[in-house]
Amino acid sequence: MNLKKVIGVIAQRLTAFLRSGDPLSKGRETLDLETSEGSQAKERLHLFMEASFDGLWDWQIKTGETYVSPSYYQMLGYEPSDLAANVDALFIDLLHPADREPTLSFVHKQLSSNGRYDLEFRMRCHDGTYKWINSRGKLVESDAQGAPSRAIGTHTDITERKLHELNLIESESRFKEIADSAPVMIWMSGLDKLCYFFNKTWLDFTGRTLEEESGHGWAEGVHPDDFDTCLKIYVESFDAQRSFSMDYRLRRHDGEFRWIQDAGIPHFNEEGQFLGYMGSCIDITERKQAEDYFRIIVEASPYAMLLLNDQGTIDLVNRELTTLFGYSSKELVGQFIEILVPKEIAKDHVQFRKAYLAHPGACSIGKERIVMGRRKNGSMFQAEIGLSPFHIGHRQYVISVVIDVTERKKAEQAILDLNAILEQKVKDRTEALEKASAAKTDFLASMSHEIRNPMNTINLSSYMLTRERLTEEQQSMVDRIVRSSKSLLAIVNEILDFSKIEAGQIDLDELPTNLTELLENISDTQRMMATEKGLRFDVEIPEELLSGVLCDAIRIEQILNNLISNAIKFTSEGDVWLRVKVTREDQGEVSVYFEVADTGIGIPSEIIPRLGSPFTQADRTVTRQFGGTGLGLSIAKKLIQLMKGDLEIQSTQGSGSVFSFALTFLRAKKADSPVILTPPASH
Repeated sequence: MNLKKVIGVIAQRLTAFLRSGDPLSKGRETLDLETSEGSQAKERLHLFMEASFDGLWDWQIKTGETYVSPSYYQMLGYEPSDLAANVDALFIDLLHPADREPTLSFVHKQLSSNGRYDLEFRMRCHDGTYKWINSRGKLVESDAQGAPSRAIGTHTDITERKLHELNLIESESRFKEIADSAPVMIWMSGLDKLCYFFNKTWLDFTGRTLEEESGHGWAEGVHPDDFDTCLKIYVESFDAQRSFSMDYRLRRHDGEFRWIQDAGIPHFNEEGQFLGYMGSCIDITERKQAEDYFRIIVEASPYAMLLLNDQGTIDLVNRELTTLFGYSSKELVGQFIEILVPKEIAKDHVQFRKAYLAHPGACSIGKERIVMGRRKNGSMFQAEIGLSPFHIGHRQYVISVVIDVTERKKAEQAILDLNAILEQKVKDRTEALEKASAAKTDFLASMSHEIRNPMNTINLSSYMLTRERLTEEQQSMVDRIVRSSKSLLAIVNEILDFSKIEAGQIDLDELPTNLTELLENISDTQRMMATEKGLRFDVEIPEELLSGVLCDAIRIEQILNNLISNAIKFTSEGDVWLRVKVTREDQGEVSVYFEVADTGIGIPSEIIPRLGSPFTQADRTVTRQFGGTGLGLSIAKKLIQLMKGDLEIQSTQGSGSVFSFALTFLRAKKADSPVILTPPASH
């Protein structure tokens, strides 16, 4: 046989071999090539093996000699020189340790029995990794005793398919694990519409096994009143391959029927081929009960209420709303909300409604602008509308409360008109009072000056009289005149100060001051008055910390003199204290706490809130016993407030009083010399 003929035969039989579903099923017809030709047949077989894409092998079982095709080496990444030409090196040593014993046992058993095998195992590659191999073998020769002597077969690399299968198994196992741990009930159905999978949550709910639920078994638990509707939705959706959602009652393991919401979606593979359905169910019994309760509340509400769904149509109305708009419930349910809106704005309202439902929120409409409602008979009324969105299951709803405010708006407008009239009257009255107050202030200032002129004359005349020789009776009369004139002059000065404060005409004159020395001067003067009355006067003053501050020394002295004089005046026996301490200081400013205390008559608690008001004293007996107008304390309080402080009063009737305040002063610059300003005897 010439070479050309041999090649033609090989090509013809190779084509038949590759096209066959099971090459080994051809047995000797394909691979045992003309055994009578001896070496020629063996050569042609080897040529055939070299041309194959699978790894082909020829195994002499008695000797172990084995021949493999180039694809066999290439499949595992070896060169022919890497391995010996025997079954141990080419096959047995390359088997995965875990697969070696079961593989050899299976091959031996199959070849000794039916003479063929089909097996999957792992073989080691040149780089140390393992590939999954599908090995198919067939016994082609036996010895005289019938023992296997020669076998041939193929090795096909199935690693990619095997990994895919393993991944699929792992994926299915992971899916089942996830599904069983899910808090919702999950089911799956195939192309035959029959369910083949239910997760653990479903089975726990129904108390049945997977076998009992599979196929049509699950439908046995559906409430009879819901079965037809449930089946119709499922079949129609399945045939159209569209998603569905339905509510029905399903029997629980304890026999109670529970409302569930079942959502099914069509399932497709990566190529878009329809595979069936997947669905999930949740128990909505409580939600259904809440919906019924909600309907009861809406119906019982004294206000007109409606329930709007996420499509903008009305799902529920109560009796009050039908009464307000003149429609029946059947005429409104299922209609778009624009049925209740004036026709001229209904078209624009559609866009408003869509925008609101896209981003709903609680709000009130009709308070800032006019909103009108339209009744069935076409009449209009002014309305206020409250909107409040909420969810029931996966759907969004909006509850709306509608109130007819036509009469209320009329009343509100009447009140606004009346308020406008009253405000104008108040404005006119205020202007009149301001003019009267200004006139009073001017009068007080003018009268104070007019009174001071003759008072100065009286004082001067009294002083001149004290230098004359007078009888004892005349001297007593002059002394009374001097005391009275001084008292009257003090009252005039207080009235003048008060009128200036009321008119906002007093400005603080803040100059660098040695506050410590100023306090010592005040203390020396007041100590003399206390001593004359038989009282102890104690003083606590910082020595150096207040040497240079910016303050109005005259007003500080006026405040303290008033508080200390009052303490002395209202104390019959015991002590009077002046305590001054620094509470905070830094380079720019210093905060100082002032306290004047006594053991005097004290002040009733109900009187304390009124102290500091003009012409206010504890009671009339105080005026008769101690004199004074009450203006001094009022002036002191207002001056303290002008300096951004506040006068605090603590007192116990019969035990004494404490007057305190805190002021913050700026530090004087080093270039400024602290001074002491002694106020004149009269204003």
